[in-house]
Amino acid sequence: MMSHSPSSLVSTLRGAVSARRIASTLTVLAGMAVTAAHAALPAQPAGAPANGTFLENMRDYIGMGIGLVALVLAGYAFLAVSGGAIAKFNEWRMGKAELGELKMVFIVGGLLLLVVIYLVTQAVGVIATSGTFAGA
Repeated sequence: MMSHSPSSLVSTLRGAVSARRIASTLTVLAGMAVTAAHAALPAQPAGAPANGTFLENMRDYIGMGIGLVALVLAGYAFLAVSGGAIAKFNEWRMGKAELGELKMVFIVGGLLLLVVIYLVTQAVGVIATSGTFAGA
């Protein structure tokens, strides 16, 4: 068996005690940081559903979900028009399409985007003020 000198045992114990102190100090500091983080949370955002009954909250969340679906549809329309315009531009650059065709794609695509955005805005407004999803 190996025998340890008293000084090596004392230094080992001191190391263990200091490691415990460091761990406990870090734990206390972490707890204080968490408390400070929770204390600095902002208030509920303006567009979020208000606190109320479960059914009121679900109604508000469904309304927000419909708005999100409408935004996704508008984004898809933008990507489709952009992709078509880029494809027609490439055709024009290679000499396969006339400049008039390219202009027409840009004009019709822009008008299509305006109509889609208008319709989505109107639909979300109607849903938000209807009896189903209105706050009343």
